[in-house]
Amino acid sequence: MLVAGQVLVEAYSVLTRLPAPHRLSAEAAGTVLDGMADAGTVTTLDGAELRSFLSRCVQNGITGGQTHDAVIATCATAARADVLLTFNARHFPQVLAVDLRVVVPGERTA
Repeated sequence: MLVAGQVLVEAYSVLTRLPAPHRLSAEAAGTVLDGMADAGTVTTLDGAELRSFLSRCVQNGITGGQTHDAVIATCATAARADVLLTFNARHFPQVLAVDLRVVVPGERTA
């Protein structure tokens, strides 16, 4: 399993800013994310790939929150994944210009 580095950063941000009583401390969030990272291989874009990614965002009009989804899809593609697991499947078709199958864990696929 590959884990896009961006996912870890976003998850940390969300887990530590949730409303009480669901908010996690920095330490608890770190423990959760360590487990997530340990379950797979963390993949990120290098400097050149990041610049190319941002250029493609500009060219394709990808803005705002879609940028986060697009960088995750780009990390998956760069790591040669064929499946992207997400609980947020509705956001990915708009940003995928690559051949990745989007799967929501627990949902049946045709």
